[in-house]
Amino acid sequence: MDFGALFREVGEAYLREQVAAASDAAEHGAVARAIASGQHLIDVIERVSVFVMPCPHGRPQGANTALSPFYGGIFPAVWSFQLALRSRTSARR
Repeated sequence: MDFGALFREVGEAYLREQVAAASDAAEHGAVARAIASGQHLIDVIERVSVFVMPCPHGRPQGANTALSPFYGGIFPAVWSFQLALRSRTSARR
């Protein structure tokens, strides 16, 4: 199975769960926009030129106090990377 097919299979199942959990909110406002955005990515995944997946080493055990430093370290790095990529693609337009 290629990445696009796997992404689509998992993404469709995830969106169905989110729509069910959101109930009526899934049809309005920010929730509807987030679901539409996710669906758009599922629909065009084969056209995405680069797909970067950060992969932190290991998997911590424990409560939120143990998990916060682990995930708190990767999220700011990913955010900065996304901003850098956006500035590069915005400059080309």
